[in-house]
Amino acid sequence: MRIFPQLKSLYQLAFEAVSPGSAVALHPAVAGESSYRTSYREKTSHLLQTRSIKSAMSVAIGGEFDAIGQLERALLEQLGLQPGSFVVDVGCGSGRLAVQLKNLQCRYTGIDVVEDLLNYARSTCQRPDWKFAEAAGFTIPEPDGVADLVCFFSVITHLTHADAFRFLRDAARVVRPGGKIVVSFLEFKIPAHWAVFEQLLGEGTDHQVLNQFISRDALLAWGNHLNLQVDSMHDGDTPHIPIAKAITLENGVVMEDLGYLGQSVCVFSKPSKHQTNTFKATTLDNFSQRKVRLEITVRDTKHGQTANLYVAAKEPDKDTLYGATPTGFVAQALAELLPFHTGPLGEHTISLQLSLPKLSADVALELYAGYGTSPADMVANGDYGLAYYLPGK
Repeated sequence: MRIFPQLKSLYQLAFEAVSPGSAVALHPAVAGESSYRTSYREKTSHLLQTRSIKSAMSVAIGGEFDAIGQLERALLEQLGLQPGSFVVDVGCGSGRLAVQLKNLQCRYTGIDVVEDLLNYARSTCQRPDWKFAEAAGFTIPEPDGVADLVCFFSVITHLTHADAFRFLRDAARVVRPGGKIVVSFLEFKIPAHWAVFEQLLGEGTDHQVLNQFISRDALLAWGNHLNLQVDSMHDGDTPHIPIAKAITLENGVVMEDLGYLGQSVCVFSKPSKHQTNTFKATTLDNFSQRKVRLEITVRDTKHGQTANLYVAAKEPDKDTLYGATPTGFVAQALAELLPFHTGPLGEHTISLQLSLPKLSADVALELYAGYGTSPADMVANGDYGLAYYLPGK
């Protein structure tokens, strides 16, 4: 498995994905939506006048039309994309992802702010059953709870934080319970992303285009406020997307086995209507002695109904469950787990001392909390949620 093809490619992917030619962005709030749309339409028009249509449609969205589209599809497949899925592609551009999906029997809605890009995507895909629509503000033209996957590839990288939150809020409305929202983003912790920031400092920079960085704690806070669970975050410079066959970038770099987008990736999921939204779990002291203090806050999504709340921990790829008791975690069979809390849940904070002396030093625990009339019922019906990965130290 090739982990790092070339360090240079990391800079190129991060930089190209947010280049001023990209038309997936929406306006900086101070400029006004109409001026934003005008600037991107003018850029696309200029590209069409100076390049072949194929080249213009690739450069307009940052380049690497084929390679990035293949990586985006592979990421969605990892998250459950299959025939029959409904994909909403926010900032679809000229169809980089759509082209990779066109032979899959799935439902698809792509939105963007530039009509030329939408027309190209529509004509290239030749899927009359798909919807390509011009974005209207920060809303998605679909009803509540219908999408399996909502994508924001290189979108919030061009939005103010307030506008990005508005769009994510509407995605939370559109995605079905159990569905996923995928967001790529720029962050200062990734060395390759610094080149994007340096570009903003250069002479003659086109400041009409916003390249926006965001911290992970902001994404976590947004998820909490939107009742979305953060399933995972991936560094933009670390391969994490399983790929079935090698993908070759335009500069000749080859990705094999695992790929990466250049931008970091955050995956949200929408809890089922019966699912407990769990968040704010922290591991603190004495891990070397296999003792970890946890504080978990769970928010009721059953609107005050009486519920049994089970809390359990498990090592990845192992069968042993550790059930929560008022004094700590103990190894138990699934059928032996007892409710940690019974009654209307409201918003409930649980503090626990975890003592698991048999675990290896580098273990990562999976912590679960959820409803059910029994533990087996909770697991069988999916009425549980992964609260946090507890990294070994």
